Amino acid sequence: MTTCLFGKGFSLDIGFAIIKGLVQGLTEFLPVSSTAHLIFTETLLKRFGLFQGAISLTEAEAFDVLLHIGTLAALFAYFCRDVADWAKNPLQNRTLRLLMISLMVTTILVLGVMHTSEAVFSAAGWDKTFGVRDLSEFYRSDFRWVAFHLTITGVILFWIESRVTQKSTQEAAIFTPDMIAHMPIKNALVIGLFQTLAAIFHGISRSGSTITGGMLSGLSRLAATRYAFMLGIPTFMAAALYEGLKVSKHLDWSTLHWQPMVIGTLVSAVVGYSCVAFFVNFVAKHSLKPFAYYCWGAVLAMFWLMG
Repeated sequence: MTTCLFGKGFSLDIGFAIIKGLVQGLTEFLPVSSTAHLIFTETLLKRFGLFQGAISLTEAEAFDVLLHIGTLAALFAYFCRDVADWAKNPLQNRTLRLLMISLMVTTILVLGVMHTSEAVFSAAGWDKTFGVRDLSEFYRSDFRWVAFHLTITGVILFWIESRVTQKSTQEAAIFTPDMIAHMPIKNALVIGLFQTLAAIFHGISRSGSTITGGMLSGLSRLAATRYAFMLGIPTFMAAALYEGLKVSKHLDWSTLHWQPMVIGTLVSAVVGYSCVAFFVNFVAKHSLKPFAYYCWGAVLAMFWLMG
């Protein structure tokens, strides 16, 4: 391919992978939906002729799996001490048990919805009509659905911050390990329910919905954020395994563009680590409302650019 996105030495495929890695790393841990930004980025690049590569939906899904592995590595690096504590006494560690309860709720609900919708799509012939296999792929295939769900993310963030405005900045910034370890199991169930929204409706932020569930459960903003990020470790592991197995059934491994995919994954890991560190410090002092405004602004910008 002769067209270059970043100048001499960078093919379009590598440039595209770097952009996706940057977007993934920048947005995965901020409550603005990395999925929405990845879809918007690819749509705009194609719209303005900056990317002409023929990437199938299956190959795009495989690349997204790798990008999430990159951000998973960022979480492992940031929470290495916590992960080490979990490894010492996994059965006795209450924080790890709560994380697994949240993940279990999310997994059961998501798998139930996905398998049910896949059967319905196949029976109704929608898999051939829309070119997708289940409800999650349907919402991912049209940027207008993603834009709608990103708007909902903004509403959720604005609502939770308005609901807890009576709490002082000092209370919102409090965090001790006991705040999570002593959290009731029912609160872990609530957080799992909120995380399910992001897994099904692309454009709903995983971190934003999980933080909202945590704050509703009585955690401070900072504690809810740390819980959301720690929950990302088993969540990304499970999601990567599930999506990887699903994609592999329809994938010809010999056709993958491995070099740009690996480069994009490394970029997402490095940038993702920086964003985790930034966001943890940010929520200790600031409201989440600026991210709500950003979500709404991003939706308006997307429709303006696509118009």
